[in-house]
Amino acid sequence: MTRQWFLLLSAAIYTAAWWLAVLWRGEGLIWLCLLLLVHFALSPTRLRDFQLLPLALIGMTMDTLLMYAGVFEFSAMPVWLMLLWLHFLLAMGHCLAWLGNQPVWLQAGAGVIGGAGSYLAGAQLGAVSLPLGNLLTLLLLAPLWAVIIPGFFWLQQRLPGKEGYVSWR
Repeated sequence: MTRQWFLLLSAAIYTAAWWLAVLWRGEGLIWLCLLLLVHFALSPTRLRDFQLLPLALIGMTMDTLLMYAGVFEFSAMPVWLMLLWLHFLLAMGHCLAWLGNQPVWLQAGAGVIGGAGSYLAGAQLGAVSLPLGNLLTLLLLAPLWAVIIPGFFWLQQRLPGKEGYVSWR
């Protein structure tokens, strides 16, 4: 599979994973895991992709702290959200990698819109409750996501074997 085809596949996998996670939550776990397996079976950079996965712990920790702080409420422990973090980091290494070559302000803006916005969308679809309301939650999440996206690209470039990935500015 060529790199260009894998970029398209990566986008399709991440999009499917987001919808599965948000709409099916715990019932979609097997599908989320299967999509991870498809990614790794077809990825031209498997080893590098495995190196990205520990970075998902940052996002998982952030979400856990926000959950305990009362910003999020879930009906059950959101294992689906942890799997979504893995999918997100893999997407950052492939179909979202172009963003890593953009100025930091654009990366931060994408984080605010795409990152913080995805929680608001998830709330509208019933995946999460936002006890503080949409506006206050957005005001809390926006600066976190404005830092986390450029931060992930910065950390990604510090992993060993960075060939095949974008350079961070």
